[in-house]
Amino acid sequence: MRLIRGIMIGAAAVAAVGGAVALGGGRIGGLALHDFAHGARQSLTEAALNAALDASGAKSAIDAALRSQTPRIAEATGRSQEEVARAIDGLDIPSWGIVTLPAGAVEQHSVKTSHQGLDAVITTYVDPGYITLEAGGQRLTLSVPEGARDYVAHLGAL
Repeated sequence: MRLIRGIMIGAAAVAAVGGAVALGGGRIGGLALHDFAHGARQSLTEAALNAALDASGAKSAIDAALRSQTPRIAEATGRSQEEVARAIDGLDIPSWGIVTLPAGAVEQHSVKTSHQGLDAVITTYVDPGYITLEAGGQRLTLSVPEGARDYVAHLGAL
């Protein structure tokens, strides 16, 4: 559990920082995500945000940052570096994407953390397919790939 919590909090904090930097304070072309109506415009906005996130290299930076901390995570959690590396692989960070949180999503747990002086809040939901990160005036909901959902579900249980 400590391994999962450490990795998820580290990933979420780095993602929040990367997302805030990549997306320039939550606006693209002067329009905030919440300014768009549902339907086609919302899908187009999500596609644009995901393209910006991919182009920014933030997901690669998150993955690299976690991997660079493998020895430290292993030491802090009492796990082997190989176990930590497998857990990072299981997160499948390149497959995460920005989405709109479904209207019926039920919040399960929120964790406050900080990374390099930036405060962040990580919110999990009963459906482990979503996680919301708030940092630097940015609020992003991410879709969690199927293989990483067990890690998110365990984070909510901590």
